[in-house]
Amino acid sequence: MQATIENGAGLKRTLAVVFDKDTVNKVTDKVVGELARQVRVNGFRKGHVPRSLIERNYWVDVVLRSIDKLSEENLVKALEETGATPVARPEVEINETAVSSAYPKDSEWTVRYGFYTFPAEINPDFASIKVSQVRSSVSDADVDAMVERLRTQRGVWENVDDRVSESSDRLNIDFKGFVNDEPFEGGEAKGFSVTLDSGSMIPGFCEQLVGHRAGDEFTIEVTFPENYPAENLAGKAAKFEIRVNSVAVRSLPEVNEEFVRSFNIGDGTVETFRNELRANMEREQTRVSRTRNHNALFDALIAAAGNFDVPEPWIEDNRVNMCRSEQRNREMYGMKIKGKLEDDASLYREEAENVTRVQWMAHELSRIFDLKEPSEESIDAELTLRAGAYEDPEEAKAEIRKEERLFATVKNAAIENEMVAKTLERVQVEYKDLSFTELVNTQY
Repeated sequence: MQATIENGAGLKRTLAVVFDKDTVNKVTDKVVGELARQVRVNGFRKGHVPRSLIERNYWVDVVLRSIDKLSEENLVKALEETGATPVARPEVEINETAVSSAYPKDSEWTVRYGFYTFPAEINPDFASIKVSQVRSSVSDADVDAMVERLRTQRGVWENVDDRVSESSDRLNIDFKGFVNDEPFEGGEAKGFSVTLDSGSMIPGFCEQLVGHRAGDEFTIEVTFPENYPAENLAGKAAKFEIRVNSVAVRSLPEVNEEFVRSFNIGDGTVETFRNELRANMEREQTRVSRTRNHNALFDALIAAAGNFDVPEPWIEDNRVNMCRSEQRNREMYGMKIKGKLEDDASLYREEAENVTRVQWMAHELSRIFDLKEPSEESIDAELTLRAGAYEDPEEAKAEIRKEERLFATVKNAAIENEMVAKTLERVQVEYKDLSFTELVNTQY
């Protein structure tokens, strides 16, 4: 047996193993004997089919079974001899339409195995890497803004007949849309309610509903965004015939005991309400800033490493998981999907490749810093963050520890936090201060 490695694109490798004639004949003779005892051929009793007939009529089966046996007996040894480190078991590369010519009788065979190898070790020059990180805190003004947001959410809509609509109003309308003067599917509705400042419609739609009264009928012109989900409408100009059924203004509640108790605040005081609100916002601030900072750090590290190659099977695993998660989410919201999203090989391909690079970079940082298990201090900090929203945080922390899968996510987050902290000590960090609102922007 002779084994050599051939390099392909990226991390693709081919292991070529040459088996001499004697080894091949020994294995094929054994397989032919097995088949002779198994197959049924008219005119012969089972187990008495001539070997020559098996070789002539079943040679493809003989070859495939023989390669399986050769692989089982020699593949690991061949990998060890070449020093190859596949990320998964190599797969035989064979053209089943040309088996007889590629693997003739009484001859040496070359069996090729395709696989992907691990990425190279990465040893960043930390001192030369510049990283941008955000800092934020929750101010009294941020809490005030959140109180107003909650008042808005609890507002009561009341119809008004004595004025035209304003940008903060809610309208009930009938509409019918046309593209190239032809109605389109999903472009018509009656009794449809839309809050004009919600941003829920395509650009330009709600803006043209401002300044109208109940009973008004008019036409607006808009253009569907280029990335609109319905491909037949993306980028198209459209007209909508509008009838305003009613105009409603939102009446906001007072911030008093009744309002506070609607959020299950025990003592009903505004002070307690604001304190709990601030605590929730600080947890959110920690979560969002951590996610953004971690992403920025890994982006900088990967860019410095030159967007290294990662194995295709890892990318595909991540891509399929992303597609399945997206499919579950769409189905949960009642969206109809034809087939499986994962069947579209381009869907989430770029995102999956980026995630795979992050995973390998995290692996390399763990190696560099010799991080195998998170410290109890890091675990407790992560538990405190996650349990803070519960009525009894200590009880919640204890329950999380009991749930194996959930606790595993805590440990993973804790070790990532340690890894990031150690890395930030070594790179050049530039901090940008943001208000809470700037930080979370669309988070609420």
